[in-house]
Formats: sequence, C-alpha cells, structure tokens
Amino acid sequence: MDRLVKRLGTKRVMMIGFAFTAIVLIFIAGFSMQSPFWQLGTEFFFFGFFLDYTLAPAVDAIRGALPEAKAGVGSGMLSASRMVAGALWVAALGSALSGVYYLALSKQQPVFQVCLRMWSRKPVTP
Repeated sequence: MDRLVKRLGTKRVMMIGFAFTAIVLIFIAGFSMQSPFWQLGTEFFFFGFFLDYTLAPAVDAIRGALPEAKAGVGSGMLSASRMVAGALWVAALGSALSGVYYLALSKQQPVFQVCLRMWSRKPVTP
C-alpha cells in the first residue's frame, strides 16, 4: 500500500478505493435468496479489500499531519471517532435496510430492484 501511495499519491489511491468499493456495493445490492453464499462471501471480501485502499491512506494522512508531541492524543482521538462512527453507521444502516431486506427476501427479488421501486414511489408490499 505504501508503494502505491508514494507512486500515485494519497488522493488518487483513496479515489480508486472509493470507486471500487462503490462498484462492489452495486454487486452486493443484487444479492437475492437464490444467490449462492460463495457469491456474497466473495463480494464481502472485495468490499473489505477495496475499503482498505480508502482507510489506510486516510489514517496515514491524519497521523502524518500531527506533530510528534501530539501523536498519541491524535491516534486516540482517531480510534475513538472511528469506533463511534462505526457504531452509528451500523445502527443507522441496520434499521434503514431491515425493512428493505425483509421485502426483498420475502418476495424473492434482488434488493436492488426493491430499492428502485421504493425510490420511484411505487408501492412495495410483502
């Protein structure tokens, strides 16, 4: 990762990470009851793989911006903010998508199709 950041720069590596993470999320949205578990496992693997291309350079940039005297405090604040943000993200996403997944899996349709119907304001019933 360090060699790639040195060659391309932090911003470009993070943009690549965000772009590929978004592409993997589109594939994850197509998961349905008929999809095999190996497919979801593969998609989650690549999600984590490309998310690392976003998070690692960001953490390095934050830690590199601090003076050495404040490195411990900055590292602690970074870890605490990541934990709080992660907990809020899981709670918000879990509650928002639980209904969508229930509808998608009860009708045996891909989640992506159910989301599109909800956004187009068409009625979705279980």
